[in-house]
Amino acid sequence: MEEKMMLTLKNISKKFGDRVIYDNFNMSIADGETVGIVGPSGAGKTTLLRIMTGLEPADQGEILLADKIIDPYRNRRDAGKIGVVFQDFQLFPHLNVLANVMIGPLNALAEDKQTTQKSATALLTQLGLADHLQDYPYQLSGGQKQRVAIARALILQPAVLAYDEPTSALDPAMTKDVAALINQFAEQGMTQVVVTHDMPFIDLLAPRVIQVGEENTDEIV
Repeated sequence: MEEKMMLTLKNISKKFGDRVIYDNFNMSIADGETVGIVGPSGAGKTTLLRIMTGLEPADQGEILLADKIIDPYRNRRDAGKIGVVFQDFQLFPHLNVLANVMIGPLNALAEDKQTTQKSATALLTQLGLADHLQDYPYQLSGGQKQRVAIARALILQPAVLAYDEPTSALDPAMTKDVAALINQFAEQGMTQVVVTHDMPFIDLLAPRVIQVGEENTDEIV
């Protein structure tokens, strides 16, 4: 039986000025698969993540989600289909943990406040943060901030969850905790993309690895 592809990038090209980052780059990620995108600093890892999550437009090419073309850069609802956990977490310092997680559904999707609060509380409890709902980001450890950022992405119920350098602000013990969490999501069938230069971390995940570099033209399936 043919494997169902959750996310496909077709003929993606991107350059900044005269510098070509991607030239007709192709990549497919199967439903429920975890993929690690690795490469040296400046190789285009984060640029690729920004394109697939709608934070940066591609110069040309298509993004398909479950075989349907999406435009996450121009379409707000399409952008929400691929969640992203940012390298620096990007939590709002003036909001407590619960409010940080609720802000997406309330503002982007105009969902009911009571329903959103119930969903956010359940998700944060699942992630081990039940005792920190009223805490502010400055009161949290790096690992706790990471979990809040993951909860904020998950509450929008994305089809794909992407992580940008998820271990950059974490110590070794917290790195293992994040790896365990990503592996748990993989067991639950979540499609995940992990952008990192941390190869020991990738070894903890054992995903299919896509290497990006100066010649980002290969077709990867």
